[in-house]
Amino acid sequence: MTTKSEGRLNQYATNILLGNTAGDYIHDKVLPILRVKKDHDSIASITDDRMRIYESRRDPSDTSLHRINFNMGPDQTYQIGYYDNSIEVPHLIAANIDAPYDPNTMGAIQLQDMANIGLEKSISDLMSDETVLTQNAEPTATNKWGNAVSNPFTQFDVGIRTIRKAKGKRPNRMVVGSDVIDALKQHPLFRERVNVNTKVFSEEDIIEIIRGYTKIKTILVGETSYVDSAPGQTVTKADVWGNIMTMYWVPELPSIMTPSFGYRIVKSSGSVPALGGGQGIGSTFSVKTWEEPIAKKSTVNEISWNHQDKILDTDAAFLFYNVL
Repeated sequence: MTTKSEGRLNQYATNILLGNTAGDYIHDKVLPILRVKKDHDSIASITDDRMRIYESRRDPSDTSLHRINFNMGPDQTYQIGYYDNSIEVPHLIAANIDAPYDPNTMGAIQLQDMANIGLEKSISDLMSDETVLTQNAEPTATNKWGNAVSNPFTQFDVGIRTIRKAKGKRPNRMVVGSDVIDALKQHPLFRERVNVNTKVFSEEDIIEIIRGYTKIKTILVGETSYVDSAPGQTVTKADVWGNIMTMYWVPELPSIMTPSFGYRIVKSSGSVPALGGGQGIGSTFSVKTWEEPIAKKSTVNEISWNHQDKILDTDAAFLFYNVL
């Protein structure tokens, strides 16, 4: 068996994880995935000159050029981060497991789930930080969305209008915590839009009401929970996404020259597959295997990936936080 420096790509386990979807995780869908060739470089931002009105009418005798300068905004840099987690499987356990169960592959699947939860929490922290997303609002006690006298729709209007006036575009993507959706199921302004006497009032009903009102095409509901207690303490759990809603604008076709609220930036590496389902986490991913070099009584399985979740234009987003 090899040491870590000589560790081999475990293509079998890698392929298993490629087919193992990300389940209810949404971290791979929050930001468009932008694949790059370098670890570190600049992304150019576009100025608001594109929103100016220029004279373009031409008289029949006018032969001059109607020239508009191509202006780029200040460069923003990205820095790809590299990550890995590993797990040891004792040889004695592996030798006493009957096929088709493979403890090394199952260990890699466990690592995949841990990676997904970590990725979910990191993007959630970014999308719910009012110090980063400076266009934001915290409803007053009366206007919190769990209060029957509140009006979330007028607050939606504030977010949409703020983004539209700043960027000339309506938001086209939204992320919202599951607890928020559950609270809106009981809100009278939502219930009156659905005949609850003839059908079950579901999460999809709420999503369709929000989509119909805001015209936001993609609405992502965060449902992941995580252990928030320290090791050795009584296990307690919390929701990753909490009680937030963030609406924002991103392009349909991402590129290094296309403006966006943000991107998940990953380094391309040819045929190496992605982790998770949907778009995949966008990160290049592989499983590496080697023998533990000291006691030589176990196999180490390591998964690795790379990415950076980069916010580029906070004017293209609006955050509602502590809405319940």
